[in-house]
Amino acid sequence: MSEERLEVYPNEMLARMWADILAQEGIGAFVRPELGGYGPLAHTSFIPHSIFVLSEHIVRAREIIQESETGDVDAPKEPLS
Repeated sequence: MSEERLEVYPNEMLARMWADILAQEGIGAFVRPELGGYGPLAHTSFIPHSIFVLSEHIVRAREIIQESETGDVDAPKEPLS
């Protein structure tokens, strides 16, 4: 089994938020800092972080993130009267 980079986020907090959303959907993910060294205040939380998932889950993981970013796909398309 191999893993694939799903997305790069500007900081650890956002990457972990999305990893938690994926975990709630049954997709294991891990977060890893990008770049070498430390960010401001000698801490890696403020540098870009990537989310990785197993290759077999990459398509579903992308769908979950897209659905979450754009809103509920099952919501009515027109306002209710």
